[in-house]
Amino acid sequence: KVLSSAENYKLILGEEVKYYKCIISKFNEDHLIFQYRDITGRSVVRLKLEKKINDLREVEKAAHIGLWTFDSLTRIFTYSGYTQVFCDNEEEKTITFDEYITYIHPEDKTRVENWIENYLHGKESQDTISYKLLINGKIVDMRLKIYNREVYTNRILLEGYIQNITDIQQRRNDINLLTHAINNSTEDIYSAHEDGTLIFGNRCFKERHGIGNTQDITKLKIYDLPSYGRDKKSWKEFAECVKRGETSQGYIVHNPLPLRPEVLAIEGNAYWVTSDKGEGTVWTFGRDVSTRI
Repeated sequence: KVLSSAENYKLILGEEVKYYKCIISKFNEDHLIFQYRDITGRSVVRLKLEKKINDLREVEKAAHIGLWTFDSLTRIFTYSGYTQVFCDNEEEKTITFDEYITYIHPEDKTRVENWIENYLHGKESQDTISYKLLINGKIVDMRLKIYNREVYTNRILLEGYIQNITDIQQRRNDINLLTHAINNSTEDIYSAHEDGTLIFGNRCFKERHGIGNTQDITKLKIYDLPSYGRDKKSWKEFAECVKRGETSQGYIVHNPLPLRPEVLAIEGNAYWVTSDKGEGTVWTFGRDVSTRI
């Protein structure tokens, strides 16, 4: 026996969707009163908002991002989100600033303390800081950003987001390590577009062709370098061969550097690589084989 009800209902009319609230209440012993309200507008807004919240939550999970606040009166950090450090869900967790500082790597402690204090006192400071945590003997790279500062009578409230950037930092370190290895290679390594515009050249390549470290290599054409043995036509033919895959097994060029007659020959490999933008590029790895000759 129903005495009252206030349920929402979804009504599909062809390609149109309507939402209604049906309110049922008892009128007397034998009758009920039914009231129908069209709540389509607010229901659509609510559903869109719920979807945006779910989308944001998935982004936070993928990016290991969470939210944080800092109360200057209690000196307490409040965390929520998916950083996988101190918090890994929507449940809020708290930690005192003094306790949090004990987890910060010694070389970053003073910098983080000064950063927080500068913001509390309204001094100009960068709104983002990166630092390391030392947890159970493992290094965790973190990034804090402040996007709101509220000043009250007896306290200041800072709000922002926190991100676990350990994976990002690891990839950056891997790239730096790879770049260091390439730059210290004894081979000439360079990359150029099909039209001859240089993209990259390692230290050996730059030294051999007289290119300064601060010089913008992307403004140069490979065949315009005085030390390069090919003209524009020869480069085009070479690039076409690489594009067809005819030089990946290796090639040798005799007296390749007009300004360096002591280099008798360069032996190398070249590969055709399509960039993220869909552009074809030539990557060449060459070595001086004068001693062998």
